[in-house]
Amino acid sequence: MLVNSLLASTPLLFILTSVPEVAFLGALVTAGFVFSVSAAVNVAMAQEIAPARQGTASAMVQGFAFGTGALLAVAAGAAADRHGIGLVYQALAFIPLLTVPVALTLPETAKGTR
Repeated sequence: MLVNSLLASTPLLFILTSVPEVAFLGALVTAGFVFSVSAAVNVAMAQEIAPARQGTASAMVQGFAFGTGALLAVAAGAAADRHGIGLVYQALAFIPLLTVPVALTLPETAKGTR
C-alpha cells in the first residue's frame, strides 16, 4: 500500500501543473487522497514497532511528517518566488519517488505485507 501510494502520487501531483482550471480541483483532491493513503500505514507500522508505546510512536511519526512538511514549505515558497510556482510544483511531484527505495527497505509486518 505504501509503495503503491508513493508511485501513484507522482504522476497525479505532476499533472496538477497542466490541467485546465476546471479540472484542477478534481485532480488536486485525487492526488491528495492517493498521497495521504499511506499516512495510516505509516502510523500502523510505527505502532507495530513500539507496541508498548503506541501513542508515542504515532505522535512521533505524525509530528515528523508535519514538521518536515512545514520546513519544506518555506523552502518551496522561496524557490517558487525565485523560479515560478509551476516549476516548483513539477519538481516537488518527484519527491514521493525518492522515498520509494526507503519504503522498500522497511521490514515485513506481522501479516507479511510491507
